[in-house]
Amino acid sequence: MEGQRGSASLLWVDTEGRELEQLPLDPEAFCAWSAPGNATGGLVYGHYGRPQDLALLRARGVSPRGNLLLLRLGRGPPAPKVAAAAAAGAVGVLLYPDPQDTAGPGGGPGLGGDTAVTVHVQEGSGDPYSRGFPSFTGRAPPRRPPGLPPIPAHPLSANTAARLLRVLGGPRAPAQWGAPGRGLWYRPGPGGRRLRLSVASGTAPGTLTSVFGALEGRLEPDCYIIVGAQRDSLGPGAAASGVGTALLLELAHLFAAMGRDGFQLRRTLLFVSWDGGEFGHLGATEWLEGYPDLLHTKAAAYISLDQAVLGDDRLVAKTSPTLVPLLESALSQVESPNEGGKSLLEQVTKPGRAWESDVIRPLPPESGAFPFTAAAGVPALELGFDEAPGGWSRAALGTREDTLGRLQGRLRGRLPAVARAVAAVAAQLLLRLGHDARLPLDPGALGDALLRRLAPLQGRGVSLQCLSSARGDVVRAAETLRREMAGSEGTNERLNRGFNARIMAAEASLLSPFVSPLVTPFRHVLLGRGGHTLPALAAQLAGGRGRGTRGDTGHLRLRLALLAWTLQGTAGALAGDAWDRGDRGDIWDRGGLGDVGDHGDSGDRGDSGDRGGLGDTGDNGDTWDYGDTWDYGDNGDNWDRGGLGDQSVKKRKNKGVWGAPPTRTTPTLAPPAGTTPAQAPPTRPAPAQTPPTQTVPASSHTPGRGLPRPTLFGSTGGVGLKSCDIIRAL
Repeated sequence: MEGQRGSASLLWVDTEGRELEQLPLDPEAFCAWSAPGNATGGLVYGHYGRPQDLALLRARGVSPRGNLLLLRLGRGPPAPKVAAAAAAGAVGVLLYPDPQDTAGPGGGPGLGGDTAVTVHVQEGSGDPYSRGFPSFTGRAPPRRPPGLPPIPAHPLSANTAARLLRVLGGPRAPAQWGAPGRGLWYRPGPGGRRLRLSVASGTAPGTLTSVFGALEGRLEPDCYIIVGAQRDSLGPGAAASGVGTALLLELAHLFAAMGRDGFQLRRTLLFVSWDGGEFGHLGATEWLEGYPDLLHTKAAAYISLDQAVLGDDRLVAKTSPTLVPLLESALSQVESPNEGGKSLLEQVTKPGRAWESDVIRPLPPESGAFPFTAAAGVPALELGFDEAPGGWSRAALGTREDTLGRLQGRLRGRLPAVARAVAAVAAQLLLRLGHDARLPLDPGALGDALLRRLAPLQGRGVSLQCLSSARGDVVRAAETLRREMAGSEGTNERLNRGFNARIMAAEASLLSPFVSPLVTPFRHVLLGRGGHTLPALAAQLAGGRGRGTRGDTGHLRLRLALLAWTLQGTAGALAGDAWDRGDRGDIWDRGGLGDVGDHGDSGDRGDSGDRGGLGDTGDNGDTWDYGDTWDYGDNGDNWDRGGLGDQSVKKRKNKGVWGAPPTRTTPTLAPPAGTTPAQAPPTRPAPAQTPPTQTVPASSHTPGRGLPRPTLFGSTGGVGLKSCDIIRAL
């Protein structure tokens, strides 16, 4: 299903519902997945709509109940804002870009005053009408599925929002909201006018076209390293999809040229141009949902190029913990575009601080890489240069102002240099992941992430012995795996494949087996969404819930036991024995996290705190602050249905509609029953943008020799030419 652009209106009406004044709306902007209908009432200003903002409203005696809530875009994605507003009793939500957030460099003009931002308000990704399984031809059910808001929402321009803000009175806004003297509430009196929002949007079946191209591996062709980028955008889409698509094409050309020169990776590289990104990464998520029990055994890692260049102020990597050491190695080999003579790692390393604390972030739900880890258990990374919070480029995402000229102006003409640096890092990652006999993933990083997640649970009056014991088992199993690999012959293919299988199984084992993917698609206990996760457990204990009645306490202990059992599965996966879940310990024992040290620690791993904010609960907590100021909007027109360029690339179509789960009988990466053959790559993919793999000479490379150093974009510095041409075509 696709969220359609429908008609909308915003009116002042009298008590009889008669129109008094119509307020202007941007005809090109809409909220995908908004509930249709009418919402009439007063108006409340709720700042960014975060939980702490709504709490401040309550402290001032202002309630959204029965009113429309006017919210600023930024400081988190729109979907949880609309969900929180509905939970607070609001009847509708209006979202606008505040000029304080969108001002250009040096305080210059930002978005046009009449420009609104298209957004989607689904909590999660994929087709909400087929949660947990791929879409098929058919008709959507009459009920709205979970994850979609029950109230209408619509974007406003800054000029229209300013007209509404002028009518607010009542209590003054808090000083920290940066709006001195601004009122918070318009409450209609007897016979007073009311605000009415009418939204007529809906859903309709649509067709997505995601394009796959593959370079087949020499020794492990059935193991995939996937790199992808969103292709669709609303309007020009220079930053939203143009740069990422250009880099995807350049990387495909690079590795194809290396193959023609005789170098062939041991694993298959899969290049994917995803459709439906503006609706909540429909193309990627629907493809993943076709292989819930198989993909983590075939896909070793996913690299996302979405929004790869939004600025040049800071490098940000949203990633799974197991990819952090590999990223560090890649950053050390790529020259900084900002500081000549320094590597990117040297640029991001500050005196007295670990580089991870400034660069590494958890995968947020709005990231295109998020469903790969949270739903499929595949380690994923999304890398890019961003601007400082409150930046200019991100504000244009989802608007007609997301143009190449704007992005070039933001970067002062340095777009080619910055894009080349991102591509170089991605190339280094793909080389190592596709070439190394043993996958360069660090399963020991999961133990560090677990420790950071467990730390907020201490001192909450409940026993953590079972979780502490399970975490210790994960650490010990990772250390044992590391010792086994260090003490074995690196050229033994049988051992290497066994080690790789254990490494790949580690992330997938964090998908909780105790929740249904049809109800809770994002089952990852660290990154997922739902009551089965460690962040949800921490939030429950922080709020003092679960320690009241005996039934509450029993339910909490059951959740602890299920989490411990899931973590024991991770230890078993690392040990290569899925049946050995170890001793979960006594969940009634009031032990603590202090016991974790008894389970051993990898002395050479350094201080786990050096991994920075990777597992920081606050990054995924109720503040929704992922380090990003803006969340781009939802689908407009897909201007280019092309793909990875060459006619030899196979286009594969994916029907984005309603249907029943497929029935699978063979463990292959073939399309599930009921789909077109385009839904997934074949088991042995056809190469893209290069002659057939069998005509390429066998690689003369041996493990003892160094990797070839990639030359990106050829001698012409192609990102300055080819990328611009591609962006104009999108």
